[in-house]
Amino acid sequence: KDQLLSQLGEQFFSLRSNYMVEEEKGMTKFYNDLHDSENTNSTIKQLRDLQIKINQAVLNVYGFDELDLEHGFHEVAYLPEGKNIRFTISESVREQLLYRLAMLNKERHELELVSAPSVAVAGKSDRRAKVSGEVIQGGLFGGGDL
Repeated sequence: KDQLLSQLGEQFFSLRSNYMVEEEKGMTKFYNDLHDSENTNSTIKQLRDLQIKINQAVLNVYGFDELDLEHGFHEVAYLPEGKNIRFTISESVREQLLYRLAMLNKERHELELVSAPSVAVAGKSDRRAKVSGEVIQGGLFGGGDL
């Protein structure tokens, strides 16, 4: 799964770079094109498809693969009106993902507390060193460095 994410990321990077060179556009204009529902350029369509594949691969790694992200052009609340349509996941799915990630974070924190009981609560620097050095050394996905 880690390899799949790397491959997809490299494909996205390469395709995006080629598009930006061919179209003589910087990063901001590229992302404006990606989020423009009226842009039907074949490379932009491929990049949107790759973004969907990347998002799905990340879900699979987290074990959330049953979720339908409902990719499409959605209004986002964090941008000004008139400039707030983005090619992204739906708001309801975004909220569900944030909830699941918060619960996963809570579970991992509780595991850290159980597996590192000698950590001094008063000394945060001691705790961070212990946690980063021993508990999380396997990486986020348990397989070592990504």
